[in-house]
Amino acid sequence: MGNLAGREELTVSRSVFFAGRVLTVPQAAAEIDISALNVNRIGGLNNLYVFATGVGVLEPGKVHLITDSNRLRRLLHPSSEALDAGRLVLDPSPTENGAPYFYLVLTNPATQSTFTLQRSAVNSVKLTSRGWGAWTKQVSVKVEAGTASGTKKLTTTYLGEVFVQDNIGRKVLSIRYVGAGSAATMTIVQDTATPSNAKLTTTVTGTTGENLDLGFSLYTSVEALAEAINKFGGGSIYTATFTSDTSGRSTDAISIDPVAAQDIKTAAYMATANWQDLLDRVNKENPYFSAGAPTGTISRGAPDNVAVTFLSGGADGTANSTTWTDALDEARVSFPKPDLILTFSTDQSIQILGDSFAKEVKGRHFTGNGLQADWSSQGGREAALSAIKAASRALNSPRTFNPGIGIRLLREDISQVTGSPDLDRTRLVDARYTAALYAGIAAGGAPSKPLTRKALRCVGLEVKDLQEAELADLIIGGVCPPFQDPVHNGGYVVCRQTSTWTGDDNLANIEYSIGRVADALAEQVRLRQNDFVGLAAVDKIEQAMKRATIGVLADALRAGWVRQFDPNQVVVTLDNDVIYTDYAFDPVKVINFALSTGHAQPSYGSTVQTQVQLPLAAAV
Repeated sequence: MGNLAGREELTVSRSVFFAGRVLTVPQAAAEIDISALNVNRIGGLNNLYVFATGVGVLEPGKVHLITDSNRLRRLLHPSSEALDAGRLVLDPSPTENGAPYFYLVLTNPATQSTFTLQRSAVNSVKLTSRGWGAWTKQVSVKVEAGTASGTKKLTTTYLGEVFVQDNIGRKVLSIRYVGAGSAATMTIVQDTATPSNAKLTTTVTGTTGENLDLGFSLYTSVEALAEAINKFGGGSIYTATFTSDTSGRSTDAISIDPVAAQDIKTAAYMATANWQDLLDRVNKENPYFSAGAPTGTISRGAPDNVAVTFLSGGADGTANSTTWTDALDEARVSFPKPDLILTFSTDQSIQILGDSFAKEVKGRHFTGNGLQADWSSQGGREAALSAIKAASRALNSPRTFNPGIGIRLLREDISQVTGSPDLDRTRLVDARYTAALYAGIAAGGAPSKPLTRKALRCVGLEVKDLQEAELADLIIGGVCPPFQDPVHNGGYVVCRQTSTWTGDDNLANIEYSIGRVADALAEQVRLRQNDFVGLAAVDKIEQAMKRATIGVLADALRAGWVRQFDPNQVVVTLDNDVIYTDYAFDPVKVINFALSTGHAQPSYGSTVQTQVQLPLAAAV
């Protein structure tokens, strides 16, 4: 192994995680990729899309992948409802996994703030906030002379945070006329409207044939421009030297600041790209705004100094049916497709939009009717229950999942902290927050995972002590309220799960997990059978299709999606250019009731038999 200080070097072993097991190295190990042996792999089908209002550095109306709470906090302003929703779906339960990721779409039309720097009273550089919302109006900028001569210094502030960019400016091309003429001037034209018009020209007095006319569409870099200038007329008329930028690259000629009739006979002139350097430095480094060319006529070059000035124009915007529809349309054409959908809104019309969207994309929709009703009296209690069921009936899709009841959260678990934490460390929130917990649990498990009796990360309910009859009434009405765990007498759990559609009298057949497995299997079979579209309808194609379908069902059985299936019930029929497949399976149902009978055997006398049945609410 070598020699160190006259002694043989010792190899120290260490442990590493490799190929699914812990190994001690050094040793030889190999990993075999068996993925190709399983062509019918079952997908996760847990792509959760969250639609909510919020502001931050995320563009509204676009789909954004969120992978953890820390990233979410960095991207959203603390006032955002989307921050609340996202944190709950990522961490919905003390015992169950939450969503490992989700896709967020902000539904309010927030706008950016801007400020335009000028040069000699003409617009020069437009600064645009990197974030969206009214909070961006708290960003300020100051422009002053830089530490190095001929440069600028930008100071950006936001809520006490200061970001300084000094010595903004770039020297790119030194040029001098050394010919026999009595005078020489140089002009650089930059035409932003027609870039092909951009060029460097010279005007020489006292001689002919020595004027330059170098278009930047041909001489695209300063290096190429300098080479052309030095070679002009045999190399004895002009001298030019290019200077690379700080990264060692040549600057594009289109970036040179314009200049008019600049003397290059008396002394060499150093052309600059100060305007472009400001754009490059801001866009690469500044965390609060980007820089670009304003529309219309602009003046290029270093902008004028500006005292501390705040950006303006940013607004949160108000979400409405149009912006929600636009957000749903964006997700409709997104990839991957939405499997689970959370519309984080109390507006019944928005929930109906989400319900329709779920039907179209064949996704599962989580919503909360948002009623924080008056439960103080029996009359108010009955009215609240009626209102919840009425709101649920407006969502008549079997794909919609409605908890109906709001919850209490610790203030540390939500972003919008109001009031005094010393007086009340909890906050009552409406049922859309409950729906966020449900959606997170669903996205953290397989499609066959029931939601029934899964623990919720909350410290209370909107109403205490829902009676058994009230719970049963809500369940039959298509609502899945949370309730306090009646067995362990601590914590709160999901009630017997059901969708809002109650067309089947057997509630066991319309539970969320059963419907989701049916959707998932149908999709997996369709994806596998799609491989046959375009193939020739040769003999035995039916048998190949049958084997493919059985393969999907077998994978589903191993994954615990189905209890059993009969391969003989997979029937494939070819009719002209259409191939039909029928298959059957037994779904995995949820245990909703636990019955027990105790036999007390006394020392004498008759046998006493008791039967204990958990109430409907507890039968989960």
